[in-house]
Amino acid sequence: MADDDMFATQKQEILSTTLVQRTFRVQVNFEESIMSKFISFLRFIEFDENIALLYQIKGQWSTKRRPQPEDSDEPEPSEYFEATDVPSISKNNERKVWLRIKSMATEYLARYPQTLEEDMVIL
Repeated sequence: MADDDMFATQKQEILSTTLVQRTFRVQVNFEESIMSKFISFLRFIEFDENIALLYQIKGQWSTKRRPQPEDSDEPEPSEYFEATDVPSISKNNERKVWLRIKSMATEYLARYPQTLEEDMVIL
C-alpha cells in the first residue's frame, strides 16, 4: 500500500491487521486461481474511491462465509477477510490495478540485465 494512501487506516481495519503486505507466486497463465487472488488484492490496495464500498465488499464476504461441516473435504474458510475475492469495482480502479501490474513487471524485469536469448546462449 502506498505511503500516501488516504484510506490506509480503514484498509488495515477491514483486513483486521496492520500488515497489508502479501506475497503471491505470479503465474504466466492468468486463469490460475492465484492470479485472480493477486488481481483481487491489488483492487483492494489500489482502491481510492468511496471507502464504504470496501466495507460493503467485506460485509458480502462475511455473509457468504459459512462454516463447513466437520466431515467436509472443503478447506476451512479463513476467519479473516483477505481481500482475495474483490470484484471489479470501477474502470478507474481497474486501470490503476493494471498500471500497477505493468510497473511491477517493469521493475522486476529490470533486475535481469540479459535478454532471454542471451541467457539461452550462456546455458
